[in-house]
Amino acid sequence: MTLHAALVPAFWDDERIYSLLPETRLLAAYLITCADAVRVPGLIRKSPRSIADDIHLPDDTVQHSLAALEGAAFCELDPANRMVRIPKAPRYCLRGATQGVVRSIFRHWTQLPQSQLRDDHVESIRAALDMSRPGMDDVWSQTFGSVRLNTQTLASPSQKKGVSVSDSDRVCVSDGDSECVSGHVAVRTGWFALFAQHNHGAKPSWGGMHGKLLNELLASHTPDEVLRRADIMFRSPPVYPRGPNPDLKTLYAHFDRFAVEISDTRNGGMSAREIFDFAQQLGDDDK
Repeated sequence: MTLHAALVPAFWDDERIYSLLPETRLLAAYLITCADAVRVPGLIRKSPRSIADDIHLPDDTVQHSLAALEGAAFCELDPANRMVRIPKAPRYCLRGATQGVVRSIFRHWTQLPQSQLRDDHVESIRAALDMSRPGMDDVWSQTFGSVRLNTQTLASPSQKKGVSVSDSDRVCVSDGDSECVSGHVAVRTGWFALFAQHNHGAKPSWGGMHGKLLNELLASHTPDEVLRRADIMFRSPPVYPRGPNPDLKTLYAHFDRFAVEISDTRNGGMSAREIFDFAQQLGDDDK
């Protein structure tokens, strides 16, 4: 059986798709139908620049469109491994898949860099297969069922309150929400800069889970406020709630605690006002 990546008519009627800008809709269609999408349906390893070359769009347009699709819960991104995941793609490509197809997908899957997105996608593949077909359980056990996965789930506040995933995911992106999209991009860019500044130039990890956390924060806070509290977190003493290695999950989990400056005055740390004045002075010196 040969896999074919195709769009179903309902794709264009999806609210998350038809409300997007034209170039973003083009990118969404590309992510489902490109050659890489056939090897492991819904899991693509390509850099934004490579994608831009394929669909003949500027690099920055592709970057903004990827952020928009992530904000619309259409895909998940892992910039460190140049990977894009479309969780629902397998259900459109794997209807009637045979044992040989599963083996082929598994072979290509093992060639991808080990990452959270790669492991998370296994469940999407399994859910799309007809496991009642003769021999399918056996071939699954011999392939994906034989590997140890690093799967993790993180419930958002809205999910904890009983709101469905589809409701909580519909946070961003319509033609009228370009400000929301640019806010997502601005915070992500600012986050990378802050992380590098406080971690000797290192890059933070980033995957679909991080995009979802950012969407949750932006649903009720401005980009400037998210970055302001991120800055407070990085400059806080390395004790609870910050911890020794703060990341976006730390900011999300303790967002309210970082509303004001946290200083360790017991160990000679500056007061909140001193930290604020010092930060203002540094900002003025840079101008």
